[in-house]
Amino acid sequence: MDNHDSETGISFNCRCVDELESQLSKHGTLKKLYFYHQHLTVVFRNTMFGPEGRPQHCCAWLGVASSFPECASPIVPEEVTKIGRDAVLYVESLIKSIIGGLEGLINILDSEGGFGALEAQLLPEQAAFYLNDTSRVSIPTSKSTKGGGAVGFPLPGHESYPENNSAIKMLEAAMQRLTNLFSVLKDKEPICVLNHVFFYSRFFKFIMV
Repeated sequence: MDNHDSETGISFNCRCVDELESQLSKHGTLKKLYFYHQHLTVVFRNTMFGPEGRPQHCCAWLGVASSFPECASPIVPEEVTKIGRDAVLYVESLIKSIIGGLEGLINILDSEGGFGALEAQLLPEQAAFYLNDTSRVSIPTSKSTKGGGAVGFPLPGHESYPENNSAIKMLEAAMQRLTNLFSVLKDKEPICVLNHVFFYSRFFKFIMV
C-alpha cells in the first residue's frame, strides 16, 4: 500500500468512527467494539488531531469503553478481569492522546510562529503612517492616498505578509478545534468503566498545570 492509499485509509477510518454510535446502532452493539479496541486506539491516535480528525467527537470514542465488560462471560472470572482491565487501559490511552492533542493545539497558538508572530507583521513606521493618514481621512486633500499607499507601504488590509496566509489559516483551524473540543468536554457526564470513573473536567486540570 503506497502513502496515498495509506492516508486515504486513515481518513476513511476516521470518518467512519466519527458517527460511531449511530452506525453501530444499525449493525450491532457497542460492546462488540471491544474486539477491535487496539485498532480503535491506533486510529484515534493517528487521526483525531490530524487534518481529517474531529476532536469534538472524542467523547463517543471514550464512551464505548463502558460497554466492553459486557463481552465477558460471568462464568469465566479471568475473562471479566482481563476485559475490564483492557477497557480501563483503552480509556487511559485515549485520554493521554487527547491531552497530548490539546497541548499540541495550545502550543501552536502560543509558539513564535503562532499569535506571537502576528504582532511583528506590521512595522512601527507602517502603523504610524496609517494612524496619521486615518486621522486626516475626513479632510479633503489633493494628496489623498486613494488608489495607492505611501511609497514602500502596502495599502491597509495588506499588512500581513502573503507568505503568512497559510499560518493564519492554521491558527484559525487550531482555535476552532480547541473551541469545539472544550465546548463538548465541559458538558459531558463522567465515563464509568467497572469501578473506575473518569471525569472530563480533569482534562482541563492536566493542561492548565
